[in-house]
Amino acid sequence: MRVFPEKYEELDIDKYDKQLMATVKKIYRDDELATFMLCCNPSKTKDGIVDILITETGVLCIKMLSSVSDADLMPKLFERQLQQKKELEIIIDRMKLHKALLASGEVKYAVKIISVFPLCKQPTLIENAAMKEFNDFVERDCYFSDFLSQVIKERNFVDRMLAYAKKFKITEESLPDVVNRLTPEYTIPQKKAALDVKMTTHKTGKLIDADISNADRAALAYLLDDSQINYINKIKKGDQLIIACAGSGKSVILLSKCFKVASLNPDKKFLVTGYNRNLVSYFRWLIDSAGFSSKNVECLTFHKLAITLLKRNKLQVPIISNNDYTEVVEKLLTSIMAGKISDRYYGVFIDEVQMFEPEWYRACYQLLENRDSEEHFFVICGDKSQSVKRSIKSGKAPWQGHGDGYPNFRGKSFPIEVNYRNSIQINNYIRNFTDYALRYAEIFNIQMNQDSDIFLRGKAVREGLDLRLVDVKQKTSEAEAVQVLNQIIDIHDNYKIPYDSIAVIYYNREFKWMKSPGELHYTPIERLRNFLKEANIPDCMLVNTQDDFAVSYSNISGVPIVSMESSLGLDFRAVVLCGLRPLGHHDKTKDMKVLMANKKNPNQEIADAFCKNINIIYMACARAKDVLRIVLNEDKEDSFYAMLLTKAFEEE
Repeated sequence: MRVFPEKYEELDIDKYDKQLMATVKKIYRDDELATFMLCCNPSKTKDGIVDILITETGVLCIKMLSSVSDADLMPKLFERQLQQKKELEIIIDRMKLHKALLASGEVKYAVKIISVFPLCKQPTLIENAAMKEFNDFVERDCYFSDFLSQVIKERNFVDRMLAYAKKFKITEESLPDVVNRLTPEYTIPQKKAALDVKMTTHKTGKLIDADISNADRAALAYLLDDSQINYINKIKKGDQLIIACAGSGKSVILLSKCFKVASLNPDKKFLVTGYNRNLVSYFRWLIDSAGFSSKNVECLTFHKLAITLLKRNKLQVPIISNNDYTEVVEKLLTSIMAGKISDRYYGVFIDEVQMFEPEWYRACYQLLENRDSEEHFFVICGDKSQSVKRSIKSGKAPWQGHGDGYPNFRGKSFPIEVNYRNSIQINNYIRNFTDYALRYAEIFNIQMNQDSDIFLRGKAVREGLDLRLVDVKQKTSEAEAVQVLNQIIDIHDNYKIPYDSIAVIYYNREFKWMKSPGELHYTPIERLRNFLKEANIPDCMLVNTQDDFAVSYSNISGVPIVSMESSLGLDFRAVVLCGLRPLGHHDKTKDMKVLMANKKNPNQEIADAFCKNINIIYMACARAKDVLRIVLNEDKEDSFYAMLLTKAFEEE
């Protein structure tokens, strides 16, 4: 039997809930499917907190009302009759949103709520027609001081309560989907289409998802493991910093904690924010899937948040030109400090906080209610080595050095030491790359490793499929595009990975400089898209900070093509990394002579550019789960970064 959370002793749990859990664990100790979840709110109503028991027979939600005495029993029973009906309707409606849980349009598993009054004796009911519905409710759905002894005495007591007109049994395969609809904080969903291996190949000429309707693109859920669930419950009220490597699942834990506290506090407002529009788009899909989008969780990029708050409070939004939001952010912060922004959140959750400017961070903290006490949630997570902006210098992160009135995370931070995303092979390759980068940084007199949190690498736990370095013989955009196309086809056909799970991540979409005879511009992505079209392979450009016409992460259809910076926080089963030829050209850091000269004559611009370029390669490689192909369109003698990527691969 599974109990969520495993370390329940860290929770503030009523003794009767603990007694119930101990009894259920004893009965179902040998049942691998049975799952017991403490103190959840599947209906997301004000008084909807229940314990949930899932067996193959169905779902039983148990409401423990240990504060009710005999004197208060009858009014509470009438109140629970109305509440319980509403809560059950909400839960059933949530389950109906998942096609896999339906049969003939109805939820195919038994779902029941019972109310338990452990301090009360069963009341004597008045027998008349007017009271029939109430009496039926009490006799059918309410239990009293002898409840636990009944459960112990009749070992199939719970199953008997659920065995009514339902012929479907919950299986290990369907369990994660059931849990997702009840307690989304304990699952991570993925789009069904992105997991379907029975996909049409490029040779047929059909679009990859042509036969998949919107209804069929429902989420398939995966249960979080015990350590992830324990991390979620480890986050307490107040301020919390999560530091972890790429692939550690820190974003999942951040959002799951938000789901948990939002469900337990349905009358409070919560904010989830970040820098990357693709990541926020993915979060919004998860929030919508979890049923919070129309309730109490708001999810916006920080720039969108600033505009929304100014408009909501009837303040003029400064004109935005060339994607420069500086004046918008300044006005937001001054308006908050002047008391002109009325919005406040009980919880603020910031992902990839290393991408934030210090003033963004300060604005988010000022939006908290109860800042001066621990009666709030301010949870931020990040990875300093994934900062591709210049907001982290000399090891100083956006959350550091703000002085009085802002959080000090000493003793309030914890690392996540498992890499759930990258395969062992890919994780080892990234470690080799960063190790060599740090060694060369020391040779070049560039300070990269002043902080122990730089380039954290968690322990990978599973084998991967493929890791290759692909050399482009003819150093042209067309030859590179052909190689990228070949990698996509090979990955799809040999590993049966659908196209929408094979990402092309590029550094430069185009670059106007001539390297090869007959080529005026470096345009590998434009040529790749033409080749994909000719091969009848669908693709889509994911949004970046300058592109309002591409698709978001949650609407991927076909091969996703995304810039390195815009891929932050995302993951894909396979990644083809390309478009690297311009890397270090403008800032001159691809030239080994320039880097060696920095040893005697330190140049801060060279140092900053070097660190940024290493970080962005690290971040892009870390997007890959099972397959990583790096396409190099220049010799290692011509680029320090090509040399470094090659050297790390040779180490493997």
